[in-house]
Amino acid sequence: LTQTESAARPIHQVAQCGNQSAGVRAYNGSMNKTKTILSNPQTLQDLQDFLFDTMVPADLAVDWFCEQFGVNATDDVIDFVVDAHFAFFGE
Repeated sequence: LTQTESAARPIHQVAQCGNQSAGVRAYNGSMNKTKTILSNPQTLQDLQDFLFDTMVPADLAVDWFCEQFGVNATDDVIDFVVDAHFAFFGE
């Protein structure tokens, strides 16, 4: 299957192409990891401890969180960290 042939196929058929499935599984695995981390109460406690110790702004807190937990800065991660930051500092 060439790139031209896959471009001409309807999107629902392209998404089911065999050579794309590994990327989809990796993406889903990454999202599952992120959801697990965000739902763990210890994650929030670790973030609050970091905020208390450093008093960093929200953008640096997002950077730290992504490095600490090995996740990407998705919308869910940014929302989680910024919400925690605002709650912690009473903003």
